[in-house]
Amino acid sequence: MPNLATVFGVGILTDLCAGQFGLFEYGVVEESTIEITGYPSSAVGAVSIPEEIEGKPVTSIGTYAFRDCAQIASVDLPSSLVSIGFGAFSGCRSLTSVEIPQGVTRIGVYAFQSCTGIESIFLPRNVFQVYGDSFSSCSNMTSIEVDGENPNYSSVDGVLFDQDLSELIRYPCGRHGVYSIPQGVTIVGRDAFSSCHELQAIHFPASVNQIEAHAFEFCSQITDVEIPGSVEQVGQYAFFGCSRLRSVLIHEGLSDLGVGAFKNCRRLADVVLPDTLPVISDSAFRFCDSLVTISLPSNLSSIGPNAFQGCDELAHITIPDTVVSIGDGAFGACQKLTTAVFLGDAPVLGSWVFISVDPTFSVYFLPGATGFDAPAWSAYTPLAVDPESEPMEYWLVRHGFLHSTSMEDDLNGDGVNLLLAYALNLDPRSPHSGMPRAEVDQGTLQMEFYASSPGVVYTVESSADLSSWKDSEVALSSIDSGGYRIASIGSASTHRFLRIKVE
Repeated sequence: MPNLATVFGVGILTDLCAGQFGLFEYGVVEESTIEITGYPSSAVGAVSIPEEIEGKPVTSIGTYAFRDCAQIASVDLPSSLVSIGFGAFSGCRSLTSVEIPQGVTRIGVYAFQSCTGIESIFLPRNVFQVYGDSFSSCSNMTSIEVDGENPNYSSVDGVLFDQDLSELIRYPCGRHGVYSIPQGVTIVGRDAFSSCHELQAIHFPASVNQIEAHAFEFCSQITDVEIPGSVEQVGQYAFFGCSRLRSVLIHEGLSDLGVGAFKNCRRLADVVLPDTLPVISDSAFRFCDSLVTISLPSNLSSIGPNAFQGCDELAHITIPDTVVSIGDGAFGACQKLTTAVFLGDAPVLGSWVFISVDPTFSVYFLPGATGFDAPAWSAYTPLAVDPESEPMEYWLVRHGFLHSTSMEDDLNGDGVNLLLAYALNLDPRSPHSGMPRAEVDQGTLQMEFYASSPGVVYTVESSADLSSWKDSEVALSSIDSGGYRIASIGSASTHRFLRIKVE
């Protein structure tokens, strides 16, 4: 076998698999120490790693040395040990406890990944390198404790932090319920909560300014996330695969949303993005199947490749006038996407931006906008629509309908047609959520309603028997700054009713 050399962890590993000691495979590091490199995955029972081999101390457990040794129940680590390598014990599902020797300084990425039998771990005083994903997918782990003399790390209520409690490094996967990150924490570390399947809610303090990559990946029970304005950066894939996440509210302050940040959040339906966000990154909302609509930040400059690809329920998108580029496939395979309204000049368009959308898909822009006659747009036959002279048509396309759709259409047969939804400023796809309701206040029957949609004539009538209606008894307030007014009538009769007619 030729001599091999690999730089990893500590030192240079020479003569890879240079020997066999019982069931252990090992190599020699810098001709002075031993690294355990392999062990049979079919082994069962207890494992005791020797202090020495060939008269040299065993100082490291190598990459994947015990990977998928699913039937070993315990492991006795030697006091000579200094480093536990990448994925060293990953997949050791029957392992119920590990005592890490005092001399250990490094615990590698995925070192104990998916060791589902381990309930707690204790980090001795000399550890200076450990990662959030060192203990990922340890689904029964409820506590990570740290030696009080360790100068690098600390533990608060079984949660791993750095020494000054500014970075949350790892939350144990086996915990249930709600967790509030302590005030003073500024960084939620990489993989800090990844695969915490029983975490139901997370609360951020105003001190947090960074959520690192994969921080909440595969947190399958979280349903709602509110990110405070102190957060400037959300790392790549930070909430990837949060399968029950329904709503995300991000307050003003965020300036960096990482690649795939909310990718594969298939129940995500409600997203509020801050105007401080300049770029929606590659695949940020890819395969968010339940996303019907989203308001893009008013200062947005760029939409990355595949940003909304595969958002099957997305029916409409409005592109702010600040957007200068849209990446390849940004809205590809949005099968229900029927309209895109551009509020400014045509941005630079990547390839296949609107591929495999609804067959009726149309592009609209405002009068005076330029660039929509370029060859890149020819497949979409862009059409100008003027919100001043064509307010109803503009309202239609802003809500995902073709400009030529009849205002008499009743989408779901519930009696609320598009004209009524337009007149009362309702969501035409869910109009009942905002329908005006009559209430009695000090003997007066009142109803507040939106009354400022251009081109609509509003009539409010009253009745005592639901048969005879008249408007002469109805008093109307002035229209307020929000476009609403109040209709009222004295309740002289036991039964009084109000209705609104629009035309």
